[in-house]
Amino acid sequence: MLASPDRGPGVRLIRTAFLISAIGMLALLHPPHAPAQETDYEEWLQKQQQEYKQFLTEQDTAFLAFLKQDWTNVRVDTTATTPIDDKPEQTPRIEPFSSNRRSSPTADSAPSAPSPHSRQPSSKPDAPSQNGEEQTPGSRKEAMGQMDVATDEQLPTETSPSPEPEQAPSYEQLPGESPPSPPAPGEKARTATPTRDVSLSFFGISTTVPYGAALVPSLEGAPSKSSIRNFWKTMARSRYRPTLDVLQRQREDIGLSDWGYYLYLKELGAKLYDDSSPNAQVLWTWFMMMKSGYAARVGYRQSKVFLMLPIAQKIYGRPQMYYSGHRYYLMVEEMSGSLRTYEGQHGKANQVLQLDEGSPPNVTERRMTRTVEFSFGDQRYALDLAYSPSTVEYLHAYPNVDLNVLMSTGVSSTAQSAFEETLHPLVADRGPRASVNLLLTFTQFATNYKRDQDHFGEERYLFPEESLASDYSDCEDRAILLSYLVRTLLNREVVGLQWPRHVALAVRTGDGLTVADDDHTVTVNGDTYIFADPTYIGSHLGMEMPLVEGQSPEIIMLDE
Repeated sequence: MLASPDRGPGVRLIRTAFLISAIGMLALLHPPHAPAQETDYEEWLQKQQQEYKQFLTEQDTAFLAFLKQDWTNVRVDTTATTPIDDKPEQTPRIEPFSSNRRSSPTADSAPSAPSPHSRQPSSKPDAPSQNGEEQTPGSRKEAMGQMDVATDEQLPTETSPSPEPEQAPSYEQLPGESPPSPPAPGEKARTATPTRDVSLSFFGISTTVPYGAALVPSLEGAPSKSSIRNFWKTMARSRYRPTLDVLQRQREDIGLSDWGYYLYLKELGAKLYDDSSPNAQVLWTWFMMMKSGYAARVGYRQSKVFLMLPIAQKIYGRPQMYYSGHRYYLMVEEMSGSLRTYEGQHGKANQVLQLDEGSPPNVTERRMTRTVEFSFGDQRYALDLAYSPSTVEYLHAYPNVDLNVLMSTGVSSTAQSAFEETLHPLVADRGPRASVNLLLTFTQFATNYKRDQDHFGEERYLFPEESLASDYSDCEDRAILLSYLVRTLLNREVVGLQWPRHVALAVRTGDGLTVADDDHTVTVNGDTYIFADPTYIGSHLGMEMPLVEGQSPEIIMLDE
């Protein structure tokens, strides 16, 4: 039946409402301003590229201009050596003591785990192997990334090429990867994600990091300002952000310090590149450190590229240089002469590394146990103390830092629990002086005395947990261990005491601890500290070793 003609305003109103509803439905199904799918994709991709180009222009172009300018020759200072290197072969004793403690470790849960006691003098720590298995470390000298340096010679002057125009960045398509998809209507635009994964075992912790092929560029030709600049620009235009986000989350999960984060990036770079590309590994670590906010630098000499890190604290055994008001340490053990580097720095890379291991990272929870025997008063003690061999291996890879850092550091949760369960009950009900004396006696007998030169072939300071895992220690190592015990178990402030041939500790008075008539003391900022010497066997709080009698010590203030 045909529709009836218009019969009045009511019918017209109904008909109008129906037409408006129909038009609305069509608008929802076919937006009037929606372009064709191809045009929508092109506009979205162009917008993404424009935003990325703007980022490069605002934050990276200035740094690329620095890299394009003339690089200058900078002299590398000689390696700083540790000052405590003339200690006595034997330490004095108050009275004869028998060395009847047992120091051989026993494994609680991992009988095949490598023992830190097996390292040889002057040996070097091994990095985790390429297949992810842990290897037994040697000394704190780092094995990864070492480079042989040729004899010093005048570096040739490098001519500056004509300025190359900045090209608009593009999204490189990875093998097997589809172009980025445009967002659906109302959906927030997303950047493409990397398509590959690399697995890494970091001191027993297994991690997986995503990355794209463009994030692993090669260094074209010999090191030069042009080839290094091109390497950095290629990485800056790659999709490095998703990878960097994962690295930052993993850093937080593992609890890595600045130095631990550097080690993690370095080992990851070594996993991404093979041994035939050491320069590319260095440059990759440099880029990622910079994008993480650190004022890292690189320089080159002949066919080698060197990474330089700004570090707030003093470290030993590393060549150093001063540039733009900062002290940089080269991440190699030996270097002399000059290298060529750029001027200026990236505007967002301004952080200095802080060497702080107040809480070591959360590495693999393996346990090993050693027994320490000592007498205090009329009682004999045999304490079984657990420690983390993975933490000890991590600490072996640490640079040889100054004593104030080591005296402020902590231990793994495994060792902390062991100290709280074994030593804390022994001091909890004692008076202030007796509790300090018990910890002092424990430290005197925790290890045998041996000079670093005789043990390692070099001067080397041990972290508290390293001393717990070692058969031998000397004066500064014992002062470091005692510092941790007094600070954590007694909640007392300490300072280090350093003489030309010796290191000891001093404990702050107060909270019931007073000075006796014959105590040797030192005043620091108006507070009185009583001598405590963990190397002077049989000594008690307030005694001074005859070796330093009449000499004023240098005060070592702990890091906050």
